[in-house]
Amino acid sequence: RWSRKKIIVYCDIVRGVVNCLFAYAVLNSMLTLPYLFLGSAINAACQQFFSPAITSAIPQVVKKEKLEKANSLRQVSSNLVNIASYALGGILVALVGVPVLLLLNGASFLVSAFSESFITIPEFRKKVKVDLEVFFSDIRDGLSYIKSSKVLARIMQVLVIINFCFVPFFLLLPVFVMNHLGASSEVYGFISSAQMVGMLLGSLVVSLTKFTKKHYWPVKWGIAIQAVFLFIAPVLPQNIWALQLCVYGIFGFFNSIINIHMFSALQRNVDSKYLGKVTSFSFAMAISLQPLASGLSGILAESIGVVYLFMGAAVLGFFSNLLLASIPNLLTYLGYDEKTSIREAVLSN
Repeated sequence: RWSRKKIIVYCDIVRGVVNCLFAYAVLNSMLTLPYLFLGSAINAACQQFFSPAITSAIPQVVKKEKLEKANSLRQVSSNLVNIASYALGGILVALVGVPVLLLLNGASFLVSAFSESFITIPEFRKKVKVDLEVFFSDIRDGLSYIKSSKVLARIMQVLVIINFCFVPFFLLLPVFVMNHLGASSEVYGFISSAQMVGMLLGSLVVSLTKFTKKHYWPVKWGIAIQAVFLFIAPVLPQNIWALQLCVYGIFGFFNSIINIHMFSALQRNVDSKYLGKVTSFSFAMAISLQPLASGLSGILAESIGVVYLFMGAAVLGFFSNLLLASIPNLLTYLGYDEKTSIREAVLSN
């Protein structure tokens, strides 16, 4: 209903202003918990508007055959920034202080909004007054569209289950590192960085090579491979924590490849008029289950321990991949030629 371009620009402006206000509040010792919670909530809300808008806008400015490359380059830039922030964050805090960093962060959002204002994005919206009835009507339209495509509906169902299963690995990784490995917070930082490096490498493979275009197995079976490595991670020698770097690097590598191809398939196959609604619904479903998954992870970690929780979640993730692989016409939906895929499977066997 709203202009995607305006949503993208306004969300960055709001986040820029919020971060600049944070900088001012910290500099003058005015930042309190209520203000921190409010500002964080505003930033999170903007992100939930921004992500579906930018995801649905990409197919309007990029040719269909270039979607994987566009999404992979977007991930490359994001991963480079994340890696740099982990590496330089502590140093910059010591050198320039928190207020200056927050001010720079706010300025980056404002510069981004300025650059985005020059983008031309075709619009497919109706000029209708937005009220509660229209809001729920849009939700029903989005759900109806998802249900009309059996492949899309099955993919979204399975991906929601997989995201639910993998929450413990993100939420409880610090506990796993400190309690099970007996390592310091620095090791946790290294493992997190290894995951981001893996994601960066996965993005580069998609953008610079045609490997994942020609071979479907990293996309179709990548989650199962992740699950296998996450299952063995707790039983690896605890004193050789470098092995965990390999595990989480591999996890990040396949995570990047799967996300790029799944989002590209969504952008390529969903009607432009419904893409915003479908992506919004997918983000909303993933986020709505986060509190439940986080709460359940905490309870299970207390009762059975982080190690068994990780292994159990990995098993569920593996079987979830079997559900994904069993979806009819999955490879066609993902942009692979069925005949080529069958021939590849026969040769590999």
